Amino acid sequence: MNINEKWLKPSEISEADAAYGFIGGEKIPNEDEIPEEFWNANIRNKWQRLQSEWFFNGLPEGAKFYPNEEVNPEKALAHLASIQRCFGISHEHKEAAVSWLASLWFKDYEFPPTTQ
Repeated sequence: MNINEKWLKPSEISEADAAYGFIGGEKIPNEDEIPEEFWNANIRNKWQRLQSEWFFNGLPEGAKFYPNEEVNPEKALAHLASIQRCFGISHEHKEAAVSWLASLWFKDYEFPPTTQ
């Protein structure tokens, strides 16, 4: 899949987007841009598990994120959090977008042993 360059790094997030989530879609990949494996709820790769845990339980205290080169982790997490809060897209689109973008922006993540 050819990845649009704009998705290789997180966007600047306004205070309103950080607090309430995105309203428009310019900072959320279109459904057809996200690879199929991020839509399949039966596969549950590590990035899908991250999105699900975060959405339903919040990020656990002590979670560690290992960003890819040239990715600001705070900026990336703010962008992903804004997608998590977005009411303008379906939950499935939100799941796929967060898990795919997280896979592009981070090499890995760790949750404390008590949450896994």
